[in-house]
Amino acid sequence: MGVIIFIWYLINPEKAFLYGAMTYLLISFSLRNLIPKDHRNGIKKNNSENFK
Repeated sequence: MGVIIFIWYLINPEKAFLYGAMTYLLISFSLRNLIPKDHRNGIKKNNSENFK
């Protein structure tokens, strides 16, 4: 999170913490929804032996 805030600090020092926190939340919610979906599909295919 520090790196994200630092990048925003270079762009806009006044609102770096706000934009950094919002960017972090956006990334974390996106990854939380996208990664488990693919993982569950892979586990289902592996258990049914339907993999390449």
